[in-house]
Amino acid sequence: MGTILTIIGIIIAIILWQIERRRAKKNMQITKLEFRKKECFSLISSAVKKINIDVMYKEKKIANPLILFKGEIVNTGTKDIDKLSIISPLKIIIANNYEWLEVHLIENEYKVNSKVTMLSKNTIELEWDLLKTGEKIEFEALVENIKKVEKDQKYKLSAHFYDSIKFDHRIANLAEIDCVNKFEYLKKFKEMCIGVIVFSSVMILLGSLSIISTFYRIDFISNSKENIKTFVELSSKNNGKSSIYEIFISNPEEIGVIDNLGRRNKYTIENFNKEFTIKRIVELKEKFKILLRILGIILVGLFSFFIYFIQKDYKKERKKYS
Repeated sequence: MGTILTIIGIIIAIILWQIERRRAKKNMQITKLEFRKKECFSLISSAVKKINIDVMYKEKKIANPLILFKGEIVNTGTKDIDKLSIISPLKIIIANNYEWLEVHLIENEYKVNSKVTMLSKNTIELEWDLLKTGEKIEFEALVENIKKVEKDQKYKLSAHFYDSIKFDHRIANLAEIDCVNKFEYLKKFKEMCIGVIVFSSVMILLGSLSIISTFYRIDFISNSKENIKTFVELSSKNNGKSSIYEIFISNPEEIGVIDNLGRRNKYTIENFNKEFTIKRIVELKEKFKILLRILGIILVGLFSFFIYFIQKDYKKERKKYS
């Protein structure tokens, strides 16, 4: 009884520690911004160029590829970011290969009082009065590729543009801005969750087998007709050496013997008595059985706990990036 209470105490302590760690993380004052790509694709493909279609923008012919970009800045920290925290507003800078043609804000449910300004052909600036935790500012931009990009054929122009984006800011307690492709992130996060769940399920199975093995003898090799009896220490009458064997009875006339290497032999009762002398029956020590049970219960409890929280985290991340 004392052993069981100890196991329960260990599992409860681990669960409470995890809950407290999450609560402390939630209450910690963290300033964090994420820049997320919603859409990014080229509007002019090589196919369009082949059929000589002219693309006009503000009554001006555009010969270079255009990129439509939709992005968002999200406060993923635990602290609101107001004007007092901002010494220099957030600037989004693109490489010299590209130029901002047009940029404007997109209305969303958060209705953050914000504005976007084009400072130069390569730089735009985002400002806001108050960006609370979980709130976001969305914008849409039209970008022109003015120089040829050195790239292989598999590397898309839109991907090159997105990778070229840099940030400049002076916001209190904010070291850098995380740049996230939400679709790729969710895909990788899902794969990681599946891996953790599969590994945890295997550990739960091993834990269950550890518990069951202390009550029942499990043998995956023996024929279903063989009735496994026990382990015994046998002494060979030929050389006098003793070893531990597993014996089973397949029928009243025969005794089966399995040695430590898994080799199986069957003897008639007469031949068995000529070959061996039974010295003692070997039982698993009670302490070893208890140890296996403790291990099994800890594995089952701990990894069930992991599965619960990884599923919870996945639902949270899907909701956050939806």
